[in-house]
Amino acid sequence: DERRKAGVPKGSGWVVSASWQLTDRFIPFTRFGHSDGGAEVAAESAFSVGFEFSPRKDQAWSLGAGWAKPNRRTYGPDVRDEYVIESSFGVQITRNFSLLPNLQVLLDPAANPDEDTVIVFGLRAGISL
Repeated sequence: DERRKAGVPKGSGWVVSASWQLTDRFIPFTRFGHSDGGAEVAAESAFSVGFEFSPRKDQAWSLGAGWAKPNRRTYGPDVRDEYVIESSFGVQITRNFSLLPNLQVLLDPAANPDEDTVIVFGLRAGISL
């Protein structure tokens, strides 16, 4: 296949994901995954937990936290475990347009080993036709 031709090593892994709609407005979730580190994946193991809360039908706020054991083959043997906290607030502006700003705080980011903390702000827009 194309990966073999490109020299990408084989890899395998698994993930478990669960969420529960406890009320019309509150949905907690959790995820865990593990890989053998092949195929140049970013993390060998990862765990996250969080929730989504909808104060109104056209809004959704989420908060999550996670841990990852970065792939030693990709980032080297001395890479530290990585932690993240993320929050987003989605709002339906019109029937066909929504915005989702988010904020991520990464602690000990594997892809930026010279920094202890990296803050990332994102903005996603959705258009439905």
